[in-house]
Amino acid sequence: MLEAIECYFSCIARSNTNFILFALVIIALTMGIIFLFSKKPNHIFLSQIVTSVALVEGFLQMSCPMAGYVWIYLGLISGAMVLLGLVQVGFDRHIQNLEIEGSRFSRNLSFELGTDIYLLDTQKIKAYSYKRKIYLSVGLLELLEPDEIKAVAAHELYHVRNTPNRFMANTLAVASLWFKSYRDDIKADRFAADLAGKENLISALRKLEVSNFKKRLKGIGA
Repeated sequence: MLEAIECYFSCIARSNTNFILFALVIIALTMGIIFLFSKKPNHIFLSQIVTSVALVEGFLQMSCPMAGYVWIYLGLISGAMVLLGLVQVGFDRHIQNLEIEGSRFSRNLSFELGTDIYLLDTQKIKAYSYKRKIYLSVGLLELLEPDEIKAVAAHELYHVRNTPNRFMANTLAVASLWFKSYRDDIKADRFAADLAGKENLISALRKLEVSNFKKRLKGIGA
């Protein structure tokens, strides 16, 4: 293994494009560090894209036994994309089986928030955004008061507007070998608190018994 690593760096050092690889690594690290402070998804995604390009650039310079790792890398990405695709297809079918006609309340809330809200025919407590739509379960509507439901929907509305496509995000996470996707619940909570009221959001989070309740409260300054 040590010989393969030494061979890899030797190949890079002898190549005519080693400065390009060096620049890509610096850019990827810089954007990763910026993300730690900004928490903006475009920063981590740019870092992941540049990292993926740097990996490919490095593999192209290989003329040693470690070149076999190219196939491992390609196999990892291909397998992950197939798996992610199957998960998305299965999730689509699951939603289609549960989706029911919205109530008058959900239609009014859709109009108020300016986005589509769909109901799921299940008593399980569910609320999520998917393909730029918001899904709320019947069980959640029965558990929460109208203003609390609005707070939950507003939280998901933030993700509709700001959270990138999950399939793309997960693919980038695999391709860059970072294995990190992105979802900012703290900013979504702040958005929901401003739109629906902090007390309504806190009450909803308490009833939903979220696992990181104290952290979420701290995030909205409660």
